[in-house]
Amino acid sequence: ELCNFEQWKPDFSLIRVLENFGKVTRNKDTNYVKSGKYSAKLQPVGGFYNYLKPMMYYPFASTTYNFNYEDFTYVDCVDFWIYNDGETVQSVNVGLVSEITDYDTIKTYPSQVFYLQPKQWNHVTYFVDFTAMSVTQKIKANAIMQVKGVYLEFNSSGSVDLADSTTFYLDDLNLYYKIEPNTLMDVNELLQFNHKEGTDVYELCDFEHVYQKYIFKTKLGNSKSDPTLSIVNAANENIEGFAATSGKNVLRIEMKGADTYQATTTSYTLSSEIVRAFYDKFIYDYDTQTDIIPVEEWKDYYFAYDVYAVEGFEDDYYFGQMFFDGDNSNYCRANPAIQLVKNGEWVTKRISLYDIADYNKSRKHDTNVNIQKAFAAYQEHYEANGGRGRRISDAGQITFYWPEFVGENRVMYLDNIRVYKAV
Repeated sequence: ELCNFEQWKPDFSLIRVLENFGKVTRNKDTNYVKSGKYSAKLQPVGGFYNYLKPMMYYPFASTTYNFNYEDFTYVDCVDFWIYNDGETVQSVNVGLVSEITDYDTIKTYPSQVFYLQPKQWNHVTYFVDFTAMSVTQKIKANAIMQVKGVYLEFNSSGSVDLADSTTFYLDDLNLYYKIEPNTLMDVNELLQFNHKEGTDVYELCDFEHVYQKYIFKTKLGNSKSDPTLSIVNAANENIEGFAATSGKNVLRIEMKGADTYQATTTSYTLSSEIVRAFYDKFIYDYDTQTDIIPVEEWKDYYFAYDVYAVEGFEDDYYFGQMFFDGDNSNYCRANPAIQLVKNGEWVTKRISLYDIADYNKSRKHDTNVNIQKAFAAYQEHYEANGGRGRRISDAGQITFYWPEFVGENRVMYLDNIRVYKAV
């Protein structure tokens, strides 16, 4: 038993809420208690302007109260009861915390959505997905032993007024263990099939492998614009002549229209761990400090992907990408003018490894010019500093983005994210 909310310390004192969550209080009304005398009353709100999804988490360790359940080697699931006091079905995303970076800032593993029936207790059992943990965490020998907590993420009420929130009651939070140990896969094992034998094509993601459904996440400040991502068989999309450009599956992106135009962009992100592992495996071997693809050939190799726009997009509508460095603080991005989409057609977008490898920080916000890097000078700087500094193998996340629009939702498809040598 992790927490039954019968005591103020440690049960309630350890609950952590993130920005704009709302309110957590101790409930004494036995009509909303699953067992014992008390439960936790949750009133998640979110926000009015940015629609942040309200999130709370409960840590698996405390030095103050002398317990530690961070080792998930034998954990099977996280289990709890939650009462939905609303009039309609509500959803909650449940997942694990991978890192606590500040009192109100955390890093997370992918979540699972649970639907909560109104006016009743709902039993939630979250079985830990260790494949997801393998993909989204840079693999370390003790990663499975450092799971920091469990989080609950609710939908925003669109208000900061507690009267507008749906009330939930949480009780009996438990961890269940099993006999057989859990293991994490090395990212390199997940990537073992990604070199198309006999070719100069290295697949980063074509949505044909199970692990690939875990490597994207949305990166938004406004949950109302949160795109719906789903991996689908292209043959089932009821679009005449439509087929995947690699394999059978594609990523379907349902883009959400806004109520009013605010000149923002919506994006989703390819996890930095899988990107770094991909570069290390196919482009530059960090362990041996050798280039798998020789530096002098980087101008001949391209990062590329295919995007298909269903009818309804303007002639100047674009779908672009940004490449962040290893600390995710600096990025390069292509001019939107060369990232335009076409209705009813697959369009291939590409940028050379040479152009990704280095970036002029003084121009990082200038999208009116094509990216041209003085890589030769950068390489000399790298070598002059004894091999210290950023290289392409230090890549961070890759973020895909598109402009906000007003009106009905729109659909695009993405496929065959790859690095290849131009013939």
